[in-house]
Amino acid sequence: MSIYQKGTKYKQEVLYDREVYQREGKIHMNKRYRQGVMFEYEVREWLKDRGWIVVRSAGSKTTIDLVAVRNNQTLLIQCKKGTRPAKQERVNMSILEQRTGKNIQVLLAYKPKYGRAIEWYSMREEGKLTRIYI
Repeated sequence: MSIYQKGTKYKQEVLYDREVYQREGKIHMNKRYRQGVMFEYEVREWLKDRGWIVVRSAGSKTTIDLVAVRNNQTLLIQCKKGTRPAKQERVNMSILEQRTGKNIQVLLAYKPKYGRAIEWYSMREEGKLTRIYI
């Protein structure tokens, strides 16, 4: 059994080997989905290193990928790597932002295709993104 990760600290958590998935009868993940999952793990670890308690919403098909909690504050996070969310996704996130309380914030964690750092965006009305720094 081989592990897809190349020396990262996530390799014990995520197995993405074609033979393992076929043997266990699971659906093989395509490359884009796998990259998205790995970015979610990267964001999760980044937040954990800064004292957040983070839960991943695996396979939920919802707007929210991660939920982070710290000091009576909650973050609902959509993770995107390489492409920004579509207009309808941004609108859905802004609607969610309007419906949440003052201690809950909806954020986008974005990493450009060739970027190294995670960029953070806050949702505003009508799906407009505002760059923030955490």
